[in-house]
Amino acid sequence: MPQLDRVNKAYDARLRKASKQITDSDLTDSDNAQTFDLDYDGAAFPAGAYVFGVRIAVAEKFSGGSASAVAVDVGDGTDGDAYVDGADVLSNPVDGEAAAITAGIAPHKPCGGKTLKVTVNSTDDTLDNLTQGDMTVEVLFAVPE
Repeated sequence: MPQLDRVNKAYDARLRKASKQITDSDLTDSDNAQTFDLDYDGAAFPAGAYVFGVRIAVAEKFSGGSASAVAVDVGDGTDGDAYVDGADVLSNPVDGEAAAITAGIAPHKPCGGKTLKVTVNSTDDTLDNLTQGDMTVEVLFAVPE
């Protein structure tokens, strides 16, 4: 195989990142859950892709109203918490990340051809009553040959 072909294959299989920033001003639903699309470069994840990990960077914890919990799920259209189940973004962040992140039932599930979903859930108050908060959900994935 020519050198350029090997370089192109390695580049295609590299670790990639898709991200979605969500702040309190994005949370406009007057109920306890709101879902956002997380795609890759404006489209579904490439065919054959699978998740290596999910990071939830918290620049400012969510607060306001009378919410006793604010949690984040990351999944796809068939399993809303496949990758992350109930990450705590109400408590003080730990090293700049969600205070607690629980892996979903299939944290390395294939994601090719899908748009992932980030769902923010609140307990004891509606999302539109949150007055501060800023997080970025990052999904690391690869597309092996």
